Amino acid sequence: MSALAAELEGIDLGDVRLNRRARRVLAKLGDKPTVSIPAACGGWDETRGAYRLFDQDRVTAQQVLEPHYEASQRRMGEYSRVLCIQDTSELDYSSKGDIEELGPLNYESRQGLYLPMAST
Repeated sequence: MSALAAELEGIDLGDVRLNRRARRVLAKLGDKPTVSIPAACGGWDETRGAYRLFDQDRVTAQQVLEPHYEASQRRMGEYSRVLCIQDTSELDYSSKGDIEELGPLNYESRQGLYLPMAST
């Protein structure tokens, strides 16, 4: 069993079929994290299944990520010190007047958003 499969073993979306689909979809996305959903899924049926999973009102990001959070906490518990390194990119849309609800960057006149990115 792969590390990802083991990590997703405890997923609970309230329905065994959703749990099974989530494990399949997340394994495919985990195998190819830099490609689109259709490219990762490898076929139209699998892609539709992924989108149906994501379209479920009763499936939340928190539920999907919960087993990962728990596994991460277990792994971190094995060490006395853990570094959580991240990089934040600044997306400056100041010149785009038609985009609503942007926040200020380092100056009020600069509008955009910060995009935190995990380092590997």
